[in-house]
Amino acid sequence: MIRYVILLALFFTIGTLTGKNDSIHSAIKIDFEKLYKEEEQENYSLNEIIELIADSLRDYNPPPIPKNVTEAERLIFTARNLIHYNDPLAAIYILKHLLERNFYRTEGERFYLNYLIGFSLYNMGFLTEASVYTNQAFPELIEYVDQTNLKVYYLNKYNEFLIASDSVDTNLVLKTYQQVIQLCIKNENWGDLVSTQNNYAFYCKGIGLLDSASYYFKQNQQGKYKVFSPILHAFSFGNYAQVLKEKNQFDSVAYFLKKELHLLKEANSTDGIDNLYFGLGDYYQNISQDELALISYDSAIFYARHKNNFKVVTDAYEQRLQIMTQLKDPNLLDSMQRYFFYNDLLQNSLKKRSKENEMKFSYYIASHNDAVSSKKEADQLRSRNIQLMYSIISLSIVLSAIVFIVLLRQKSRHKLAVANEELHQKNISLNQLNEINSKSSQRNEILLKELHHRVKNNLQIISSLFNLQLSIKEFDEKTTSLFNEAKDRVHSISLVHKKMYQSDNIDKLDFGDYLKDFSRGLLGMDHSNVTIEFDIPAVLFSIDSAIPLGLIFNELLTNSLKHAKAEKDLKILVLHQKVGQECKFIFTDNGQGVNPAITEKDIPNSMGIFLIKILATQLEAEIEFKESKAEAYGFWFSIQGNFQ
Repeated sequence: MIRYVILLALFFTIGTLTGKNDSIHSAIKIDFEKLYKEEEQENYSLNEIIELIADSLRDYNPPPIPKNVTEAERLIFTARNLIHYNDPLAAIYILKHLLERNFYRTEGERFYLNYLIGFSLYNMGFLTEASVYTNQAFPELIEYVDQTNLKVYYLNKYNEFLIASDSVDTNLVLKTYQQVIQLCIKNENWGDLVSTQNNYAFYCKGIGLLDSASYYFKQNQQGKYKVFSPILHAFSFGNYAQVLKEKNQFDSVAYFLKKELHLLKEANSTDGIDNLYFGLGDYYQNISQDELALISYDSAIFYARHKNNFKVVTDAYEQRLQIMTQLKDPNLLDSMQRYFFYNDLLQNSLKKRSKENEMKFSYYIASHNDAVSSKKEADQLRSRNIQLMYSIISLSIVLSAIVFIVLLRQKSRHKLAVANEELHQKNISLNQLNEINSKSSQRNEILLKELHHRVKNNLQIISSLFNLQLSIKEFDEKTTSLFNEAKDRVHSISLVHKKMYQSDNIDKLDFGDYLKDFSRGLLGMDHSNVTIEFDIPAVLFSIDSAIPLGLIFNELLTNSLKHAKAEKDLKILVLHQKVGQECKFIFTDNGQGVNPAITEKDIPNSMGIFLIKILATQLEAEIEFKESKAEAYGFWFSIQGNFQ
């Protein structure tokens, strides 16, 4: 009788589980009921799964899904397929559910699932997030892999993750590379050996071990490796040239770069050829062969443009501009326009990539939360069904009910301990996610500062062009004055961007500090008889307010320097006042001959006044011109608005 009641309760419980719909991704079907039933079954071992996937990827095919697989095995193959088809977010969704609900049969499978999640995040560019999972996979995963060539693959992946992480253990990286090289030599795996030696040499070069880098690049130059990897064989010559350059051994740099070029053409490949020509241009520029350098940079630009590698294009144009400026090349303006064009493409590409990364990360967080929420619902459902099962049994037989109540209490205590541990792990995960979010914000701040830096550099180039044009000395005084005024306006904007990227606050800048730096730069050595006094507290303005205000003060200061006629030394005073929620700036000088009845409409319609009016309208601010209230000052101007 008791056995019959227990079987009846189990049947009822399974039926309840079957009727429950889990919240899952609309494009992915996860049969949780089947997973629970097949929890201990195994048709393919971890090594068989890894080998099937590796064999398919080696032939550039998606991993097949065998027919006779368990649900857990099917999901692993499906996730690897999704990674192959560039849908890592969907793959992470599956893998997170398998991990969160403990649907893995061995520790090796758990390490492999963590590796696949870390691999997906790494490919999406989320290095910090990837390290959370790869640290839970390596180096233990290597011990569960049987095939030597696959050990080599995963050890190399391990080194990729180590190098990309924030706190890299240099000795561990070097030791792992040596381990891979020994495995490749022992098993005569020459293709992987060439690739590993190339990566090892690059790493040595990056940390300053130039002799080790030279040795392994030279190893790859052996003719026997050309058959196994002609491209890396060619690269070994150009890479070796870069090491020679860092050692200041310039005599053979050109030879090895040209050797790489010859081998790439022989292999009918353009891989890395844009960087190769850039390296040649840099070499010729260092030895002052400017014409050859320009030709090499042009080739780098040609190949980089076809690959949409705007970083190389922009860098090559920057180097060309340096040479052309020195040579006073008449095509300088055309090259500068091209530089600005491709620099804009590069910045737009960076912005687009940043937005895509933010969107991917938000999808990743949503997937993570869905897996956690789904596990919680499943646990709650299973707990309710267990309680229901024991309730039915207790109604049938009093004695059985008492026994099951005792067991239930013991199990509840165990579950409470498990739940507390799970809560602890969730708190750890939440802290990790908060840290990830913080680092993501820091990356965005760095990108914004880099953008301000680029804008400041571009404006300085424009200012340099004005100086270059003025140095010709073929203009009359009026034209020269116009150029100088334009240069000062560009300088006022450039200084705003300089202050923004130098400041820890990427949204605001200290406007009083900006005005002081700007006035010092404008006065220089030519106005020793001019004194400027600032009565401005520390006030932070946004860039949208700082640029127009900077241009306005440029016009006012320039006007005073040009037109104010002081009896002795020229004195200028800039005041700041708080008027309710708005700020008010007052600009006065001690120039003589100001009409006491002067008003705004009496001021001539000059370019400067017209610009001030336009900028004040843009700021939605009120301006006023009139006679000074102080006896010592003759010109008086005020602007009032909300500049925060």
